[in-house]
Amino acid sequence: MSITRRQAIHQLSMWALASPLLAEFENEVARSVFQPDRIGPLDELVNVFELEEVARKKLPQPLYNHIAGGVGAEYTLRRNREFFTRITFRPRMLVDVSEMDLSIDLFGSKLFAPILAGPSANHGRLHAEAESATVRGAEAAASAAVISRRSSHSIKEIASQTLTPLWFQADAEITADITRREINQAVDAGCRVICLSIGNNRPGILERDIHSRRLTPDTKLMENSDPSTLKNVWPPNPAQLRKYGGPKLAWNLVDQVKGWSKLPVILRGVMSREEAKDAIDNGIDGLVVSNYGGRTIDGVAATIEVLPAIADEVDGRVPIFIDGGFRRGVDILKGLALGASAVWLGRPILWGLASYGAEGVEKVLRLLQMELALAMGLSGKRNLQAIDRSLVKIDRW
Repeated sequence: MSITRRQAIHQLSMWALASPLLAEFENEVARSVFQPDRIGPLDELVNVFELEEVARKKLPQPLYNHIAGGVGAEYTLRRNREFFTRITFRPRMLVDVSEMDLSIDLFGSKLFAPILAGPSANHGRLHAEAESATVRGAEAAASAAVISRRSSHSIKEIASQTLTPLWFQADAEITADITRREINQAVDAGCRVICLSIGNNRPGILERDIHSRRLTPDTKLMENSDPSTLKNVWPPNPAQLRKYGGPKLAWNLVDQVKGWSKLPVILRGVMSREEAKDAIDNGIDGLVVSNYGGRTIDGVAATIEVLPAIADEVDGRVPIFIDGGFRRGVDILKGLALGASAVWLGRPILWGLASYGAEGVEKVLRLLQMELALAMGLSGKRNLQAIDRSLVKIDRW
């Protein structure tokens, strides 16, 4: 799949010229350019931040706060975005980029660009068609989608709605019999990759939830817990949190999952080169650099910040995926330059889904695909193979 630089610039300019929203953005937030209480049509929106603003207007405030917020003081949530400003480009101009190719082959599936819809729970909170709309949007953008074990619809129902490649995220820190049952269901539904998440089974405190009065004694503190077993969850009971924290991860689970599924197995939640080394030594087929959008422990580094060290350790042996704060095509290009194979989108997919359903998800992916193509062309990179660390410079804190 290829796109010319001229086509990329033309498409982006057409979106811009058609939009009445060409105002000065402050802090990358589109709120100031929207008329009060007005929700414009989809074709007026020119970046992901504007879709977030539509979602903010459509969703009940407690639900918006729950999705937008991070744990604690939201230090990690902010750092995920802020660290991108420390990375600058060193473009090459005298390069032929008349024909561009963003395509990537991942575990036997060819995608238009290295941008995937990442996993998140309970899409039914945001749209009546839930994950079924999400995967249709991903398919329309020639992308792939990773489905959470806490989806609103069953993996079988979701898979029946699309031909796009689906991956399934299981939890590595729950009991093996549950994991095996869920993985078998994913395999039967046609999922092509199994993702094991680590480090997100113990809850962080989402203070926005508390302040917006969403967290009540009847609300689950951990989304995968049985509500009948948790009473008076605020303030949390340390003994109860230990009880429902899940078993310690054992590396032999990787071999077990491979045996159950006969599929590639990747690990999400890797934030250090040491853990990356352990994962590869134990047979993992890919890594996802993730701090879960700043929703586990506050104070960890930004994902883009730790990516170079992990990429150095991996040294091309397995693909590296990353999420956390990616909102623009230039962000994605920086991630690719620092060693990522592809980027997963979390909140942006939810904003698109909440705003316009499947069409909103497609819009998010198409916007970022076009922005990435434009950034690559202006940097002198005609395909993904041409992107390396020489493209960027990192200013440390």
